[in-house]
Amino acid sequence: MPSCYASPFAPTTLSTRSRAPIARRIDALVIQGLRDDVRKFSDKIQSLEKEVEEKVKEKRAMKQSLDQADSLVVKA
Repeated sequence: MPSCYASPFAPTTLSTRSRAPIARRIDALVIQGLRDDVRKFSDKIQSLEKEVEEKVKEKRAMKQSLDQADSLVVKA
């Protein structure tokens, strides 16, 4: 078989014109996936921040009650 004929095993190639919409669609899907990931991580960060704020409030309240107890012990 002469080399000028295409091999039946050669990969089919799309023209640049037909690849562009596919590439744009793939890009759009990747970007949407990244946006979803960012939204998910943002929600997780917000919930962790709320947890930390609650823990800080608890610790401050415990410290304040311990300080009050210490002051009562010193006075007694």
